[in-house]
Amino acid sequence: MAKKWHYIFIGFGLAYLIYWVQLTVRYPSPYDITEGVLFHRALLLASGGEIYPSLKEAPYFVTPYAPIFIIITSVLFRIFGPWLWLGRAISILSMFGTISAAAYIIKDKCGGFARSFGFMSLLFCSYHVLSNTPSFSLQWTAIFFSLLGLALVQRRPYVAFFVMSLGLMTKQSQLLAPAAALIWLLIKDWKLAVRCVFFLGFCVVLEMGLFGAIFGKMFYEHILIYTVGSYSLANLAKLFAYCLSPYIIFVVMSGFVVFKKFKAKEADLTVLYLLFTTLWLFAAARVGADLRYFLEFYVALLMVVAPFINEGNSTIRNLSIVQLITLVIFSAYMLNWNGSRLVARDAAYNKLLPILKEMQGDVIVEDPWLAVASGHRLYLEPFPMSELAKQGLWDQTPFIQDILNKRFSAAVLQFDLMEQNIHFTANERFTKEMREALGSSYK
Repeated sequence: MAKKWHYIFIGFGLAYLIYWVQLTVRYPSPYDITEGVLFHRALLLASGGEIYPSLKEAPYFVTPYAPIFIIITSVLFRIFGPWLWLGRAISILSMFGTISAAAYIIKDKCGGFARSFGFMSLLFCSYHVLSNTPSFSLQWTAIFFSLLGLALVQRRPYVAFFVMSLGLMTKQSQLLAPAAALIWLLIKDWKLAVRCVFFLGFCVVLEMGLFGAIFGKMFYEHILIYTVGSYSLANLAKLFAYCLSPYIIFVVMSGFVVFKKFKAKEADLTVLYLLFTTLWLFAAARVGADLRYFLEFYVALLMVVAPFINEGNSTIRNLSIVQLITLVIFSAYMLNWNGSRLVARDAAYNKLLPILKEMQGDVIVEDPWLAVASGHRLYLEPFPMSELAKQGLWDQTPFIQDILNKRFSAAVLQFDLMEQNIHFTANERFTKEMREALGSSYK
């Protein structure tokens, strides 16, 4: 097989990416509810609203994210206007930045930056990666800060940990890269590692204090307390099957690499990073978790596997080709299915918006974008508030009483309350008491 075999698959991946980008441009309604959530927060902040509100009275919603991504998009909203494509453009650029940083880290193992960048670009063959790249999402921005920090840690450790602290202030669960970097430094130079621990802690405390001063004390409750949720082993098993099975050959290859590194007692930054991202996958047991929990793992996986393929024999390369063919076929099928879903979702929104715009007062919606686009305030965001109600952190009684008193003009749901077997999203996004009240009060 020619040395440049992987460029064939990069071509497939880029074709998929172009297809997905043009689809999200042609159908500019949110790809999923997460897009609507972040769009709402950015627009709210751009207009001077409170993105970390008290939950004692409406509106009832939680912003479980640190604010850097929301601040960036809100600034762009003030300059260019509230467009979904702004957040999507940031996500796309962050994805390419992530690939570049990852390629820089493994360039010496792959025969130069151009070749390592080519290997990392094989991520475009992955449906799971592609479907989240042109999305108004903070995932790739947070991962980019982590990978940029890892790329800098060998030569500029203090700059690296400052950059990784920005990742934590984008999504506070971005602990994986700092943990891997600190353990790697501990093995190489324990005195420097200790200094970096204190420096990272200083950066985080300073940034948290700054944002607390800007957004008020509720900022801390939203990102530290209101992030609780319920857990389901069934959800974890489903996501493992869906998100890991298409990559099984690469996963097995990475296992060989990890075994070899540990056997040789070799401290490898990418292997440590892969181990931490693998442990993080078990957090997908949380109800409401989706394939975004796996994005950082895919990056780490390819960083470990790419040098193994580059240095491997013909058998290893042939296996990697089988893996990539599998991903290409899987991605083609899923992109076709999800593309149709996106078109149908946009068509449904176009029918709903004129109706909602004519209604007076508050409405109940699952997607915050629907409230914003129809000129209504977001009264309640169902899923996080239901989770808080289950945990005893929010009293849902006043909201249920409002439903029973029919104070809402409409309730727009993605499932039929009259069905005997309620779809799983109903159980996740609304408590049993909410569903019963809605069923007795609204059609």
